[in-house]
Amino acid sequence: MKLIRTFNITEDEFYDYLEQQLCEDIHKTTHKKFSPKQLKKGFTYEKKGVRTKIIINDYVRGSIYSTTAKSFTDYIKVTYTTKQTEEGLEIVFEEYVSSYDDVRDQKNVLSSIC
Repeated sequence: MKLIRTFNITEDEFYDYLEQQLCEDIHKTTHKKFSPKQLKKGFTYEKKGVRTKIIINDYVRGSIYSTTAKSFTDYIKVTYTTKQTEEGLEIVFEEYVSSYDDVRDQKNVLSSIC
């Protein structure tokens, strides 16, 4: 799925909010404090309660944020790309979801016995 919208906000407002939400999620999951400066490409953490690994694929403040969530049954990739325009901040949201059926089709030994 791909959505393109323009909002009457600044890049700083968008990325401040994104970083705040991400740092709060990491803190809830790992019980460690994280600052936005620690968020970068390749950073990973695990949500043990839902057995999901979160990976930051790419992060350039003011340009792109891309993440992947991997669990036993799903693979979800979300990407936000942004561009400041005269009308406001253009945000392109892209999401790819690979479901349980897709995982089974890949002949995953563990999922094929379920």
